Amino acid sequence: MVQSLPRVVRSNRIPPHNLDAEQSVLGAMLESREAIANVLEILDPEDFYKPAHATIYEAILGLFGKGEPVDAITVADELTRRGHLEGIGGKPYIHGLLEAYPTASSAAHYARIVDEHAMLRRLVSAGNEIQEIGFSLPDDVPQAVDRSEELIYEVGNRRLRGDVAPLRGLLTEAMVDIETLYERGEPITGVTTGFHDLDEITTGFQPANLVIVAARPSMGKCLRGSTLIDDPRTGERITIKDFVERRSLRIMNVAADGSVVETEVTDWVPNGQRECWRLTTRSGRTIVATDNHPFLKVGGWTPLSELEVGDRIAVPREVPVFGDCDWSSDRIRLLAYFIAEGGLTGGLPRFTNVDPVIVEDFERCVYEEFESCVVSRFGVTYTARSIRGHGRGCNEVTNWLKSLGLMGKSALEKRFPDVVWTF
Repeated sequence: MVQSLPRVVRSNRIPPHNLDAEQSVLGAMLESREAIANVLEILDPEDFYKPAHATIYEAILGLFGKGEPVDAITVADELTRRGHLEGIGGKPYIHGLLEAYPTASSAAHYARIVDEHAMLRRLVSAGNEIQEIGFSLPDDVPQAVDRSEELIYEVGNRRLRGDVAPLRGLLTEAMVDIETLYERGEPITGVTTGFHDLDEITTGFQPANLVIVAARPSMGKCLRGSTLIDDPRTGERITIKDFVERRSLRIMNVAADGSVVETEVTDWVPNGQRECWRLTTRSGRTIVATDNHPFLKVGGWTPLSELEVGDRIAVPREVPVFGDCDWSSDRIRLLAYFIAEGGLTGGLPRFTNVDPVIVEDFERCVYEEFESCVVSRFGVTYTARSIRGHGRGCNEVTNWLKSLGLMGKSALEKRFPDVVWTF
């Protein structure tokens, strides 16, 4: 009986890649430094399938590393200096990438798509090399198996190699640091924070520590002229200073049963300049107030001057303020779409998303709220445009976003407009 050997089938299939994702990544990097910071942690130049994209990526990283501005003009100039501009398609190709860019928050998502396809290509390459090892009939089969295993391991652990260091060197360096700190004989071995309890826990901020200082929104602004409070009539958030100048007649107050209710103001009496104190709760809330400002304890209202460390004070769980804005739910959702996933720095407002349900709802909201506009698609980016026949500057969506102070804002600059507090 003659047994035939298995044939090697060599395919001409195109390696895995996603050019749309690559273009979206580069477009986002041309628009936002935040996107660059997100992407460079995920991708290397060789992860791009199209050589031109790898060349553009290297130029962007070069400018970013030198602290220089990164945009379509500076990148084109950098590519010209390197002699690569014409090879990647010239300035038109660079500017065309901006039409496909997602928001900065989506850049990392598309970068991971590019990274996954690059990993699949490495897997295909490793498989071909392993196949060649097998058909070469090596003399040392265990060594051939070890090499094959190494190839597969390198596919998924490519990024770890640059972070590996010999243990001997790390131990020596650590022992020197420990001996130095011991000889100092001080409990705080790092940079002091000024907060004694925190220094005792951390022994100070140490070299190579990643220290993130965070605070809850809207904390630390209470009872000063710049303090933001809610107008119970409209839901508008304005400062106490503005509230007094308007001599508003209604304000939110704490009732006898502890609930927060709307209350009538008898009069606004100026109190001049007073010494203030800062009170910080264990949860991180901060209040700046005069020493006679009352706080609600379990046993009743107590002035700030009589509070002691460890006392428990009440904070509002809910402020029942409802505004009088007459926006439809479609317009409210449209605003949320543009704030979360919108591109508002170009000439036309854009929205990027891959979820077909969300995209369908976005298009419907545009058509329901702005009859003179249509939605056009480029890849996974959707642009709101005026219907043909309308003159320049007549894009209702653009004008609406301008009126809210959002048009022209980058991902880092976008904020909720004042109108949202009146919903």
